[in-house]
Amino acid sequence: MEVQRSKILITGGTGLIGQSLKNRLIAQNQEVNILSRQASDPQKARFTWDPGQHSMDLHALEGIDTIINLAGSSIAGGLWTRARKKLILQSRLDAIQTLATGLIESKQRPRMIIQASAIGIYGHRPGEELNELSSLGQGGFLTETVQKWEKESEMLRPLTNHLVHVRLGLVLSKLGGMWPPMTMSSKLGFLNWFGNGQQVYSWIHLEDVAQSIWFILQQNNPSKLYNLTSPNPVSQKEIMQIASKVFTSVFLSFGIPKFLVRLAPFGMSELVLTDSKIFPSNLLSQNYKFKYSDIQECIQELISKK
Repeated sequence: MEVQRSKILITGGTGLIGQSLKNRLIAQNQEVNILSRQASDPQKARFTWDPGQHSMDLHALEGIDTIINLAGSSIAGGLWTRARKKLILQSRLDAIQTLATGLIESKQRPRMIIQASAIGIYGHRPGEELNELSSLGQGGFLTETVQKWEKESEMLRPLTNHLVHVRLGLVLSKLGGMWPPMTMSSKLGFLNWFGNGQQVYSWIHLEDVAQSIWFILQQNNPSKLYNLTSPNPVSQKEIMQIASKVFTSVFLSFGIPKFLVRLAPFGMSELVLTDSKIFPSNLLSQNYKFKYSDIQECIQELISKK
């Protein structure tokens, strides 16, 4: 089937997910614009914006069919000081507000806006099985932040035919994100999990993030919400045990007691101790085929030197 060429704008296009998605879309013969803090260069399809100042080059929106908003300061990019927490939330709100203002001023109406979100919205839910119909969580910095993020993005709904939220799970990639720091100690011959390691991690390979968003873009009548997670979530201990077998340099794996993990400054233990077993029901019901649905195959790819 021949895929129709369309024009797509990505915010946060220079990050890990944005770069992967951009490459995927270009490989599918799509025209891709990027919003960046760098100077505009239409020859490179790059346009300037400054969400903190609510300003953007409106030329970026000309003829746009879809906007994919990935913008926001990295959640795991530093200690959760009071200033850092404020930046994590405010950078996301500013990006949404800047896009909304730009769309209103330019009188452009994209067919679809895909708004990034995160499974942190479900909170700490040990023993539960969650999907897109599940209730939202309560308490915790991540849970509250993602809920405010999604609520703010509702201002985009009147500005498009389809506003689609994609709640990202733990993105695994050898290029960045959580995987490199999770396995850094393999060079010293050991790997570890946190607490008893039974907390469930709802993960997704980076390639499936880009591929699933491309899948959603092709839907004539997309769902309003998708969980971007593998259909096979696993415990953190299982991830580390599989990795220990695949890494030839690892001869020891063990758990770090929970009371020590909770000593992490500024409440950052929430990042590694949250337990949420989440399923991508909407992707599966629409027959999306995961490239990496099995954690062992995923880890083997992550550790390969290709």
